[in-house]
Parts: sequence; structure tokens; C-alpha cells
Amino acid sequence: MSKLPMAKQQIATLLEHIEEHLEQPLQVDTLAKLSCWSRWQLQRVFSLYTNKGLAQYVRQRKLSHAAVQLVSTKLRIIDIAFNTGFNSENAFSRAFKHHFSVSPREYRQRGKLIDLTYPLLQRDKNFPSQRLPHFDDTFVEIKVTTRDAFDLQGIQVPIQGVLAQHPDFDVQVPQLWKTWRSTLGETPLPSHCMGVIDVSSHSETGTLTYWAGLPFNNQTERLFPDSHQRLSIPEQTYVVAVHKGELSQLPNLVLWLITHWLPTSGFQGVDGYELEIYPVTPDAEKPHYVEYWLPISY
Repeated sequence: MSKLPMAKQQIATLLEHIEEHLEQPLQVDTLAKLSCWSRWQLQRVFSLYTNKGLAQYVRQRKLSHAAVQLVSTKLRIIDIAFNTGFNSENAFSRAFKHHFSVSPREYRQRGKLIDLTYPLLQRDKNFPSQRLPHFDDTFVEIKVTTRDAFDLQGIQVPIQGVLAQHPDFDVQVPQLWKTWRSTLGETPLPSHCMGVIDVSSHSETGTLTYWAGLPFNNQTERLFPDSHQRLSIPEQTYVVAVHKGELSQLPNLVLWLITHWLPTSGFQGVDGYELEIYPVTPDAEKPHYVEYWLPISY
């Protein structure tokens, strides 16, 4: 079965409909009638193009929309429940606590945007970039969350980043990761690896500092040789985008996020610490799952 461009356009139209009608129940049967597919077909085609279940995505968007209202408005919880298609405050509160592990009232008291799912967006294949010509039109999963302060232990190198006049990150960063892994020998890694781009330290020439390392905690403390340094990263709100594929294509996502998503998001970029979270040590020659965390304020 071939993947037809028309199917992708139908999914994009369906995503727009969901965003415009979050206050309605949005049952899968109803959504199927708006498409060319049966209920069974729609769920499988949606999953094929987005890697998410349709009912799961609708629920995540409704509850994330509600969470934003809890933090940014003084609306009553019952009104927020009705605004997101729930027929009672109790049903809304149960679903909210199941998703966020706290009640709507506790989420409001915390006052932070945490674990929000934002609309799936289709990247424009005509997105202009002479520097980074390889770009696809896949759907991008976007989340917004707040991460507590933490320490990173690792090594660093100066780089010219994706927005620099003469970028060199594609050479410097892979070499740094190879050096970093060699300093640890064959020791199994107990947690994910993390790259940190220190934008707060940027110079007039566009030079940034890139760190390769692990979060510092009781599990990782014993791993670090004396040559590793520690970096303290404060609590920060981030937009998180997922990249799946060759690491050489990650800069395309970063550039799209900064120049396309951010200007229309309602958020403000922050000169802080950008994060790259890898489940294994990065290898430029192998496909990867990477979370890219861009610091923002609201």
C-alpha cells in the first residue's frame, strides 16, 4: 500500500478541524464521517502518518487546552470542563488526573505549564533554507513543559550553531560525542545522554558552547572522570520537538522550530540552555530518536 499525498492532506484537514472544535465531544465515529474513511480505516491511517492514536491525540489536546486555561485564566473548573467538551466537572477531573497525575485544582496551584501536547503540525516541504536543503513534510509532535533545575556532568567545545554565518556544529559535535564516550570506557550508561547548547554564553561572533554529558545524580556520579566538568541548568519552560531519523537532519527541525513555529506560537524565545536528549550515545551514522528542547517564556 503506497502512501498517497492526498491522505496526508486529509489528515492535515482533520487536525485543523480538531483544533477548531475542542469544545465538542469529537468522537472517532464523528471524525470518520468528516473524512473519506471508515472508523477503522481512519484510526489506522492517522496512526500511519502521525505515530499516534486518534482518540489518544484528541484527549491529549483537550486536556492540554484545559491545562493552559487553568494556568492563564481565572475561569471556574466546571466552565473549563464544558469548554473542552466534557459533560460534567467530575468526568473532566477524572480524565485530567489520569493524564497529568494531579487534579485540575493542584495543576492550577502549581502555576506551571507541564506536559502539554500542542497541535501536530505538518512541516512545509517548501520551507526555504539554502543552508539546509533537505526537508520533509512530516507531522511534527510538539510539547510544552517545565523542567526542574538540574546539573549536567560532561565535556564542552565551542561551536558555530545552526544560525551562525559559518556553521561548524556538524563537525564539532559528533567529534565531541566520540571523545566523551571514550572517556567513559565500556561502562554501561544508566540514563539517557544529553547535549546542551549554552546560548547564554554566546559571543559577538556567534560562538556557542556545546556540552556532551549525563545528568548528575546518585546513579551517574561514579561514572565521571576528573576531566569532566559540571554545568548547572536552572528551572525552565521548554517547547519540545521530536526528531526521528539521521542526526544530520536534526538541524532542519531546529531551524524550522525557531523560524516557523516560534513566531506563531505566542511564546518568546529565551537565551538559555537548549537541550538534546538521546536514549543512547549519539552516532551521526545511525538513525536516532532525539528530543530537542528549546527554552521559552510565556
